[in-house]
This record gives sequence, structure tokens and C-alpha cells, in this order.
Amino acid sequence: MHRTQASRRRGYTLVELLVSVSIGLAVCATAFAVIRIASQSLTAVERLSIENGLMRAAIHAGFDEVDTWEALDPRDGSGPLRAAGQPFAAFDWTAEGLAHDMAQHHPAGLWRGCGATHDQRKYGSYHVVANRADPDPDKRWYGQLLQRVGDSLGYYALTDYAPGNTIYSYMDAYGDVPDEFKDSGYGADHFYAPTRDIGPRDIHRLTEAGGFCISRLFPSVSQHHFSFWDNWGAGFGALVTTDPADPRWDYAGIHGRSAQPLALLPLRPSHWPEPTVVVRRFVANYRHWATVTIHVTSPLSGERMKLFFSSLGTTLRGARAMRTTPGGATLDVGLALP
Repeated sequence: MHRTQASRRRGYTLVELLVSVSIGLAVCATAFAVIRIASQSLTAVERLSIENGLMRAAIHAGFDEVDTWEALDPRDGSGPLRAAGQPFAAFDWTAEGLAHDMAQHHPAGLWRGCGATHDQRKYGSYHVVANRADPDPDKRWYGQLLQRVGDSLGYYALTDYAPGNTIYSYMDAYGDVPDEFKDSGYGADHFYAPTRDIGPRDIHRLTEAGGFCISRLFPSVSQHHFSFWDNWGAGFGALVTTDPADPRWDYAGIHGRSAQPLALLPLRPSHWPEPTVVVRRFVANYRHWATVTIHVTSPLSGERMKLFFSSLGTTLRGARAMRTTPGGATLDVGLALP
């Protein structure tokens, strides 16, 4: 008995089976790779979204601190800058006749001295015209402002409150300029730093080669002058050193000591990027600065993003106006706001 050709049942050959299995494996591998890439892309998008969100939050935190000064001085009065001699100490402006609006055109704001040298008596008896002990309130106001505000609130506060055209020098009743306000030394308790310029200075000349800052972490800098350049021995423009052992030339010091870190996200998940925000306030290069430095560092890749910007914001005088003493009194007693 013979079977016909049509009745035979034919299956896959081994070659066909191997080809189909190979194609199936290729399809599965491609699908797996697509899924893996899609998953990695979603992870990257989520990570970038978190980083961008943290960067936005850091920027908002920086702008908020520039306006509120909350990290430097909490409004509950618990900060170290409320102590005597610090920028947020209570101050009675009515004492010794200091409580006017300090407008540049006010008669008390007129500087009555010799602009050539600190030795005022060399070219005349300028202390007869005005000195800190003068019986005329308008003629003694200048010296009282520089001495009392500098001692009570610090040098940064003095440059913040004083009229823009202030010449930072005054005479006592004998015609002498105090060492604090002439070329006398470096660092603490010296508003001036030694230079070849031996005359009284305005804010432009004072901060051309130095500056002042505010620090919650280092409150002692409130009465400290930071010198950047050697104007005395090596000539103007010669950067000497930032060696901390040399107290004269402290270019890096003003940036380090003025840094106020903000606790942006202390309870973040361990795999989230670490954001740091540092706000600095200082007077240098002819102006008041409020700068924000932001770093966002990935704990997984180690990648680091940095953003730096300066901003306009509330002045120290405005920040003090936002605050009160624990008893509810204003920090500036008797001072007329502009």
C-alpha cells in the first residue's frame, strides 16, 4: 500500500526552527534594550527634574534671604548679632542729637575738614569749625555719627546708614583724628587700612583696596577692615598674600567670613542631589554687595552644578526696621525713616 504525496504531513525543518528561534531572541533582546533605555531615560528625566527643582528652590531661598536677612538674624532675636557692637543691636538715635533723617543736604552732613591730610592742624585749625565736642549740634553730629555707629553697630552698618557723600573722618576737640579713622594699622578696630593716600576718604576710596562684612558665624568681623591690595609697600595693584598668618592681606578672608549657609533641604533622601546655598553681604569695590552662590551635587555621579549671582535687596537699615526687641520696641529708636 502506497501513500500519496498529498497525504504526507510535513513539519518544520531544523534549520527553520533555528532561524525562527534566532529571530525571536533578537526581537526579545531588542524589546528588552528598548525597555531598559526607556527606564534609564525616565530615571534621568526624574533626576534632572529633581535637580532643576532644587536649583529653583535654591534660587528662591537666596532671593528670600537677600530680602529678609532671616538667616543672619532670626526675627525672634535669638541671634548673636543682637549683642552690643553688632549690626542688629538696639540703638538709640536720640542720644547726642543723631535722630534726623541723615539726608545728604542736611547741614549736619557737611564735612568741615581738610581733604589733603589727616594732620588737620598742619593747614589750619579745622577743629574750630567742627569737632566731636562742638557745642553746635550740627557741627558735632558728624563725629558722633562715625564714632557711635561704628562702635555700636559695626563698620558695615556705618557705611549703610551714613549719607552717600560722607567723608569718613572727624576731629576731636583738639583737632586730632582718632587712629581708627586714619592710616593706623590693619584688621580689627581699624576703619582705614594703610595706603599711600594719607588723606580722609569717602566710600569709593575706602573700599578700593579693602572692605567690610557682616557675619553670624564670625561676629568679631563687625569692627574689622579687610585689606586686599598692598597700597603701601609694593605699590597699588600688587596682590601680596592671603596667608592667614599675615593679618594684613586677607582677600579670601572677607569671602570666607561673610559666608552665611542656608539649610535648604536637611532631610533630603540620600539619593537626591545635595544643594548648598551661601549668601554673602559685604562692602567692597565701591558698593554694597549681596551675592548668592549655589551648588547642587549629585551623590550618584558626582556631577556638580554651580550658579552665582548678585542681587539688589533690602538694606541693613531696612532689615532692622523689620525687627523689634524682645520687648516689642524698634531697633532704631528715634530715627526717622526716609
